[in-house]
Amino acid sequence: MYNNNSGIRERDVGLSSYVSKVFGWMFIGLLVTAFFAFSVAGTEFGKSLLSPGMMIFFIVIEFGLIIGLSFCINRISSTTATLMFLAYSAINGITLSAIFYIYNIGVIFQAFVVAAAVFGVMALYGYFTKNDLTYIGNIFVMGVFGVLIASVVNMFLHNSIFDLIISYVIVFLFSGLVAHDAQKIKDYYQMGGEYGSDEFLKKGAIVSALALYIDFINIFVALLRIFDRD
Repeated sequence: MYNNNSGIRERDVGLSSYVSKVFGWMFIGLLVTAFFAFSVAGTEFGKSLLSPGMMIFFIVIEFGLIIGLSFCINRISSTTATLMFLAYSAINGITLSAIFYIYNIGVIFQAFVVAAAVFGVMALYGYFTKNDLTYIGNIFVMGVFGVLIASVVNMFLHNSIFDLIISYVIVFLFSGLVAHDAQKIKDYYQMGGEYGSDEFLKKGAIVSALALYIDFINIFVALLRIFDRD
């Protein structure tokens, strides 16, 4: 006779393993970012990143990698997706090295600890909640586009109060997206089971890791701007 409890346990073990892979890749991405940030900081190349031209150059590359992973994930292999994720993490580390010229180490440490705490709480909520966060997630994504437009406008206004408000809104939006993206991990796993494809699950793990990585980095950078004003 088929043991239904055995099937449930097997599914739960598989999901736990998959979740571990997602967060494992995210952690690896953060380590790569930290390595490149520390390696570049204090060098002449790092100082050159303070120029708008160089910063825009690397940001364009980052956006290209994100778009490539997001829209071409079904046409590339899991190996290619992994290499693109690691490349993005490395380039982001290069651009983030500029924070060591802008903020003192105390502020950086404080922002990182708080960002990690916020990320952890929201990821746990998103994973364990029974509420469907899809609709809320879509609203938050639209909010991110709104914040992006507001940030571009403020580049010309140079309004410090507006900049502070934007930073708080970024923390709020990406905290919500952490919960949304953590919940989507289970959706990817279920879809992988339906397709019966390990390759799909490998690529799904990278996509989920990238989404959570981006959420964390945005919370961290926004908190840097907030704490630096205190």
